[in-house]
Amino acid sequence: RMFDDYDKLNTLYMNAHTHRSKSYIAKKNDEEFFYADVEKTRTQFTQKQHELIQKKYDIPVSVKIAHAIIKQTLSFITGTKPAFQYITESYNDQDYSEMYQELTQAIWYESKMNSQLAQMITDSLVVGDGYIHIRQSDFFNESTFGVVLEHASWKQFLFDPASRKPDLSDMSYAFKVAVMTVDAAEKKYDIKIDYDNGNQSKLAFPYEIDDEITDRSSPYHSGTDKTRYTLIRECYQKEFVKLWIDENGNVTNKRPKPISAPNPAYLKLQSEYLSLRTAHNQASSQLLAYQEEEQKQVNELATGTNQAATMQQMEQSGSQSSGLKEQVRELSQKIKDMEYLIASTPETVPAYELLKLGEEEPVIAYEISKQERKRIVYSLIVHDKILERKVLPIDEIPIINCAYLHNDSPAKSYGLMHLLKDFEKAMNKLLQGAIYNVQLSGSPRVLAAEGTIVNRENFESTASLPGGLIEYTL
Repeated sequence: RMFDDYDKLNTLYMNAHTHRSKSYIAKKNDEEFFYADVEKTRTQFTQKQHELIQKKYDIPVSVKIAHAIIKQTLSFITGTKPAFQYITESYNDQDYSEMYQELTQAIWYESKMNSQLAQMITDSLVVGDGYIHIRQSDFFNESTFGVVLEHASWKQFLFDPASRKPDLSDMSYAFKVAVMTVDAAEKKYDIKIDYDNGNQSKLAFPYEIDDEITDRSSPYHSGTDKTRYTLIRECYQKEFVKLWIDENGNVTNKRPKPISAPNPAYLKLQSEYLSLRTAHNQASSQLLAYQEEEQKQVNELATGTNQAATMQQMEQSGSQSSGLKEQVRELSQKIKDMEYLIASTPETVPAYELLKLGEEEPVIAYEISKQERKRIVYSLIVHDKILERKVLPIDEIPIINCAYLHNDSPAKSYGLMHLLKDFEKAMNKLLQGAIYNVQLSGSPRVLAAEGTIVNRENFESTASLPGGLIEYTL
């Protein structure tokens, strides 16, 4: 299935790309300086500086002190391997904590995180940010537990410019981007990529592709039509979902509609009133039957027929009749009290009409509690098509950032290299000046009138030797 909100996601991507553009150049320069490969010269000098050095004395020496300092710092940080320990509040949960501890260690071991952690910290020290990406495994046997932790270059990540926290926990979206040849992308994702569909084919690449591979004048293909490149963008969006839950546990993500509904207390009183009425009618009927029986017994006693038995029956009926009279009296009083309560209780009260998740017919709710939860929506974008979208079972974007120095923005982070680079440049310049001065001192320039030197080649070789004798004719 193809999703139709590519323009919205591409706008987010372009905002992050534009916001990162200046800091990307500075961080790229710091990284090239650390690896002594500025502008592909394999030195700490730019192309222009390198050409000048080669032209003058061809000794492009640099001190590379920052590399040693950063590597020494890295060894201190990673000298001890991380260990995990889960502690429970009660002894009954100890089995669960041990299970989670072993699970974490297994995922860490499978992902080779000890070495990947060192790479993340190296990036942090060099450019200011290092990242670990947590993802689901791509194929069946990639991970035993379906989770993979991997280091990825800082160049592949673009973040919400509104983020302000060093750990980026407040960002609302993030992109992890990879560059892939069109042929490889079409085979992997089983799609056809079309470059002739207008402006959407003009993609903003997150980093440069080597000149040996592609032509920078057209960022998605080389000089030939055989090698074209496209973007694979993984977008993580943090959404805040509002939920409303009623007293019966019914849940909805739509705001309940206020209504007036029958008062449950009033309905309960009505039900109890009807029960009392029924009991009162039954007791009254029984009392009337006993009273008729007593009257019959009085008549029989007056006639004188079987007076002893009649007297006994009258005594029994009298006791039962008195109990019923008391019951009828109590029920009558309860009915009066109930009628007073019913008269003082409103028939309707404020309520809500709640549409349950997955249901079409609303239910009436009297008590509502509101909760706000986070969820992460994952989108896979290949070229200009959204191929996949799903809600992940997590509430934070699965990218871990290790920031060395952070200044209130993803574009304002700095590594140790940023602090050492100027000092190292000064030392390089001082060293180059010293070398140049030594060369000039050891091989001084000679001013000679035109035509005075007969054998120039012999003169130059002799003049360059320390203590060499140069003869001349008066």
